[in-house]
Amino acid sequence: MDLSRNLRTRSKSGGSYIDAKRLADGAIQRLSSVEIDDKQVLERLNDVMANMEEDPTSWRLLVELVEPHWFVVEPEYRSQQAYRCLTLRIVERMHGAPPDHEAAG
Repeated sequence: MDLSRNLRTRSKSGGSYIDAKRLADGAIQRLSSVEIDDKQVLERLNDVMANMEEDPTSWRLLVELVEPHWFVVEPEYRSQQAYRCLTLRIVERMHGAPPDHEAAG
């Protein structure tokens, strides 16, 4: 999840900038969950999950701000009539990149 571009926006009064700035200024240390309600993201995740033999109980989440922040999260998917949401509950903060993470480049 790349939030670094939210810090580079020209509109410093927008909600996405304010949220990213708070996280970059230290709130990332108190982050307990991430909610995803973007339809395209959820559809892509559903496609990926449909091709797996069994659902994983935990995932790794990378939040890119000024520097990368890695977390182990447990997914919780809710679906109601007009609202779909995936909540990723943080169960562990990882220091540095996971051992099998390959650097992009």
